[in-house]
Amino acid sequence: MKKEQEEGKPEFENILAEVGDYGAFQKSLVRWFLFPGVVPLAWFSLNIVFFMSVPDHWCHVSELLKSNLSVKEQQILIRPVEKQHGVEELSNCEMRDFNYSQILVDLLEGSQVKSILSRYNSTSNIPCPSGWMYDQTLYDNTASKQWDLVCDKDPMPSLVFTLTGVGSVLATPVYGGLSDRIGRKLTFFLCVFVTLVSGIASLFVPNFIAFLVLRMVNGGLSPTLFQLPYILLFEIVGTDKRTEMMTIGSIAWTVGLCTLPLFAYLLRNWVLLGLVTTCFCIPYFLYWRFLPESPRWLVSMKRYDEAVVILTRIAERNGSPVPDNLVERLKNVEKEAAREKQIDTAHNVTVLFRYRNLRKHFIFLTLI
Repeated sequence: MKKEQEEGKPEFENILAEVGDYGAFQKSLVRWFLFPGVVPLAWFSLNIVFFMSVPDHWCHVSELLKSNLSVKEQQILIRPVEKQHGVEELSNCEMRDFNYSQILVDLLEGSQVKSILSRYNSTSNIPCPSGWMYDQTLYDNTASKQWDLVCDKDPMPSLVFTLTGVGSVLATPVYGGLSDRIGRKLTFFLCVFVTLVSGIASLFVPNFIAFLVLRMVNGGLSPTLFQLPYILLFEIVGTDKRTEMMTIGSIAWTVGLCTLPLFAYLLRNWVLLGLVTTCFCIPYFLYWRFLPESPRWLVSMKRYDEAVVILTRIAERNGSPVPDNLVERLKNVEKEAAREKQIDTAHNVTVLFRYRNLRKHFIFLTLI
């Protein structure tokens, strides 16, 4: 029965089973690459959430900064109450139309906030003429605070997230095609390098437009960086272990998500947070000698000798014998793949809508 099942497998799956499709070699990659490699991906992929956080803010009034009033008392004198969706809230973008120079004199003479409010009562408000003050309970500084992305610039943080998504849509097919052309391993390290450079550069650019462009480039790399560790493992493990690889990677991603707020809480400054999280790209380059190229991809590129070297390395680590006539068998794998590719090219995008189940899955995944 087992022999019949083996004969029903594609030839490469049989070769992989012979060298060991989940032995010490693959377990080592899971232990030292997949799990620890995916955790930091969440850190430098999603640090933008904290970069663009907008703290509570109110109009900057230099006169009140010279007083000994608490922040709360200053806000009482500055911020008018406005209704938003039927709820009364303190205004972020307007201030009371008071003579704050005279108020400062009154404060220095010992007047209380309540008496000043009753004495200078005014129903008119004006836009903030001198910028904003920001609440520092959670952050010392964010990108939104640095460039004052509030009030008339309120849509700008959302624009950053939108263009990050646009970058993903545009870049993913490019890097996906690149991984088919130059290999999974080289594409992975190229993406890590571009993420490192664009991520650090975005922290020190002098204007918001440059920041926006660099974050779009940086965000466009996230899906590829997330997928390639899985792909590298998928292509050297048996089919019955691929769900397990996805589960382990998802757990690692969740660990990264849960620990990222701790970095933001401890570091408090978006530049420092960006430096620490983005510099976790650097240890990835230590994987260069440890991480193998996908033997499946090498076979598809007719680089049989290199594929044999990697498969031999897998067999030796797993304590399995090296299969006989490996080069010839790999050539047969490539020929079969080429025939299947010719059949696939007869289809186009309309095949996604031709069959009921495929159409349903495509629509659901697109909406998600």
